[in-house]
Amino acid sequence: MENTNKRTLTLLSSFQIVISVLFFVLGLVDGLEIRFIHSLVFSPCWFVPLTLANGIMGLVLSQSSKRSSILIHAIWSVSVACIIYAAITVLRYQYWGVEFLTYRTIIQNADYYRNDKWWFVKKNEKPEYTKQENDALAVFGIIIVLSIIEIILAAALAKVSDSSHKVAQQPTIPMYAMYYQQPVGQVSGLPGQTSANIGSGVRPITAQDIPPLYRQMSPH
Repeated sequence: MENTNKRTLTLLSSFQIVISVLFFVLGLVDGLEIRFIHSLVFSPCWFVPLTLANGIMGLVLSQSSKRSSILIHAIWSVSVACIIYAAITVLRYQYWGVEFLTYRTIIQNADYYRNDKWWFVKKNEKPEYTKQENDALAVFGIIIVLSIIEIILAAALAKVSDSSHKVAQQPTIPMYAMYYQQPVGQVSGLPGQTSANIGSGVRPITAQDIPPLYRQMSPH
């Protein structure tokens, strides 16, 4: 299970690095080519330090043979920051990008604007976008999709990083089983035991050997 978690951690970390490159490219396209109102701050580029650091720390942890609490906590912190920033990005590009452009295109239509019910779009009629607006909507849509993917990746990376180095717990043995599995010579003090019962080896457990209290607690 530990090796499986490490492979999953490596895969998620690699995806984080890839998605950081995609955010960097989209940020440049958004800021230099689209140049919408809020595009000039290159918002997607701000993902790069977070996602790239998260991916590198995940790869380092996946190759480590020892559990590093500091590294795991760092991945958790950066993952939470990625989730918050990705959620803000989705809301920002959805509201100020897609919805704003659609709203602006509709109200610019004179027929709708002179009508008392201009906020309703007629059936079988689609808003007419310019080429620049279509390009902007395409870029905004890709940024929104990648931000949603980043939320899923960051949450999965935080979860897997914590379980990648967990040591499997050994099954617990009931107290009476541990007691009666001792060599026979060490259990001569039990009721009904005499020196004649003492021998070598391990005496098998019988129902009479189990104390009444443990019989009631046993699932069988």
